[in-house]
Amino acid sequence: AYDTDRDGNFEIYVMNADGTNTRRLTSHAGRDLAPAWSPDGEWIVFMSDRDARPEFDVFRMKADGSSVERLTSGATHWFPQYSPDGTRIAMHVWRDVHVMDVGTRALARLTVDPANGMYPTWSPDGTRIAFMSWRSGPTEIYSMNADGTDQRLLVRMRSGSALDPRWSPMGDRIVFV
Repeated sequence: AYDTDRDGNFEIYVMNADGTNTRRLTSHAGRDLAPAWSPDGEWIVFMSDRDARPEFDVFRMKADGSSVERLTSGATHWFPQYSPDGTRIAMHVWRDVHVMDVGTRALARLTVDPANGMYPTWSPDGTRIAFMSWRSGPTEIYSMNADGTDQRLLVRMRSGSALDPRWSPMGDRIVFV
């Protein structure tokens, strides 16, 4: 799943891993961005500014593009990621990491700006979340327990920034931009 503006507006598409069978899933005047699969492959979450809202909200839809529903409203909600068990979604709201319980839609705030957090990503076992933060100056990669405790610095660059972390499938490495 990916977003592209190839048709003049950002929409969500899917394709096979080999690049074949490209299909457009969304068609809306708002920008649909940052798709992420549920672990069972049944759902895709994404962020959108549809419905003429200036902020982004998190939506989910079936993997075929049907049954689109808004999961958040109000403040800007960015870059959702399903937990490995599919029961929670991590995202950043303004400049802090939050986790939503998919069943109740309750949000728990895990970081507090200026000790901010953005671009959260789940460890494969769901026990930790990696994220980026500029709490110490340059943008660095941190990790924390899934409840927000034990926040630890993982990557500090000599120059430049460390952005958009992702865990390796075994959970022993984190890649970043």
